[in-house]
Amino acid sequence: MGIIPAVTVQKGTSSYVQQPGKTGRIAVIGAFDKDGCTVTSGTVTGLKLENYTSLSKLQLELGDGSKNFLGCKALPYLWHKNGGVSSVTVANITSDSKAQTEITTAKLAKALELLMDEQFDILFVCAELDDTALETIVDFRADKLTKQSSIGFVAPLSRTSTSDIIGSAALFADGGAYGLLAQKLLYKDSELTLVNSAAYYCSLLCDKKLDQSFTNKVLPDITGVNTEYTFEDGDDGYDLVEAGVTIFKIKDRINKKVVVVNSITPSGLDVCIERTVDYIIKDIYFDDFLGDRNTKKTLTAIESAMETKKKEYTASLELVEGLEYTVEKESSECVNIYIDSLIFAGVITKIGVYINVEVE
Repeated sequence: MGIIPAVTVQKGTSSYVQQPGKTGRIAVIGAFDKDGCTVTSGTVTGLKLENYTSLSKLQLELGDGSKNFLGCKALPYLWHKNGGVSSVTVANITSDSKAQTEITTAKLAKALELLMDEQFDILFVCAELDDTALETIVDFRADKLTKQSSIGFVAPLSRTSTSDIIGSAALFADGGAYGLLAQKLLYKDSELTLVNSAAYYCSLLCDKKLDQSFTNKVLPDITGVNTEYTFEDGDDGYDLVEAGVTIFKIKDRINKKVVVVNSITPSGLDVCIERTVDYIIKDIYFDDFLGDRNTKKTLTAIESAMETKKKEYTASLELVEGLEYTVEKESSECVNIYIDSLIFAGVITKIGVYINVEVE
């Protein structure tokens, strides 16, 4: 696989095409211009979730981007015109008459506890988290997966060295990191914070169709990056991309075009594959069969439902080339569905052009 995408003869740029995806529900944990909980002797109480389907209403209730709270500042970039966010579920961790805005271990744990049974697609935390907090996120995602509610995570990685960034990314080796950003983006020539850069990228992910990669795609309105890397084998840029960190580069300096180098994630899969798998896991939810009699007729009906899903995925998700499954009666009370194989098309990262020149 080509870690650093390249065309060996002719350079080209692919444009980002805005095509609303199917996974635009975001859960946000952050500090806003309003108390959202109470902390007494380390115990968090009163925290609750609020759902919003418009940015204007959210800003009216929790504060706009002019307020000095990370959540308020991030939301305009998370809910951006170029993005595809459909709804935002907010856990506001501000406390003590708006004096305490840090996402402490207790606040994070309480917010994740409330989000465990919520339906959403991507988790975004409006803060620069350390590895302990990231490990909590990894465990949370694993628990969500057991509930057939798999989610992704987008985050800024503010670390002091390349090796530290790579070490943090490795926490997501089993999947779940849709985007880990180590560079600040320039939005219309203005440098964003690392948190706001991650929020903007999260917004673009929501807009992108599930089965489309971000590799070598131009990001709308992004005109530069604060740190530029080189990508020869052994360079920091190469190592970060190989580790699954979301790295950007300037593709066209004159026209200020910035692309994602390679949207491979720490799991070794492209983000489009991770998103598609998570979508399928949530979509195969046959709760209508709960309460039915466990007979051969019911098993046949479940198999028929799976066949319908298979046709849907291979038709609408061009990335999916095949799906093999087995429906099995385990006991009088339990039926198991095994996805034996889920076959994906690869993502092109290398193109070789061969030219034969003849002179007569």
